[in-house]
Amino acid sequence: MPPRVMLDHVWMMCAVVGAPAEIHALKRGGLVESCRRVHPGMGVANVFFCFDNAFLELIWVTDTEEAAASPLTRTQLIERSKWRHNGTTPFGIGLRLDPPDGELPFAARSFGQASRSVSKPILVATSSDDLCQPLLFRAQRNSRPDAWTDGLAGSRQRQGGFAEISGVRLDLAADPAADLLRLRDMGLLSLGSNPTVRMIFTLSRLDGGRHRYLTLPDISWTDETPA
Repeated sequence: MPPRVMLDHVWMMCAVVGAPAEIHALKRGGLVESCRRVHPGMGVANVFFCFDNAFLELIWVTDTEEAAASPLTRTQLIERSKWRHNGTTPFGIGLRLDPPDGELPFAARSFGQASRSVSKPILVATSSDDLCQPLLFRAQRNSRPDAWTDGLAGSRQRQGGFAEISGVRLDLAADPAADLLRLRDMGLLSLGSNPTVRMIFTLSRLDGGRHRYLTLPDISWTDETPA
């Protein structure tokens, strides 16, 4: 049987080290940081905002020379961090598989052991060579944040009253790749068109109340479904 495919996390490349503006905007909407990490050998660092079922990750380049030494970070992360100027898409979508070693639902290739901070080869969709599409890849973790035992998920988003990322909508200026259409058909995300790329998260509440909507990369919050 084919593996079960789930959304593990979404990341966004940020142009400024530390992503201060983005982090401030997320916190203003009620989110709290779960953890921060540095990726040795990749020249990047990140911050997690964990929900019960998945997480949002912001990434920024800390060492351009080190990042340029890796094919993954050079061709994907550095260029995507310049999205405001070069028209690339700043998003990546990590997929969790059950069983973990099952096949991804699209053609992919290995970037090998990109750094000491990863535990297995990074598999990336070949369609992600088109930087107008998001980077699709196999996530390193095998469980939801509410099942992590290493403490990196923190208290997730309990403080702001949020439970899960219950929906993801990706709007592109370009036509979506066949791989994205496959993920849409699997119910992992919805797709739309927009003059500029954006991603809209539907966030469920712990008390079962009205959903809240978070739009990236120009971070905004609303209680109404964005048009």
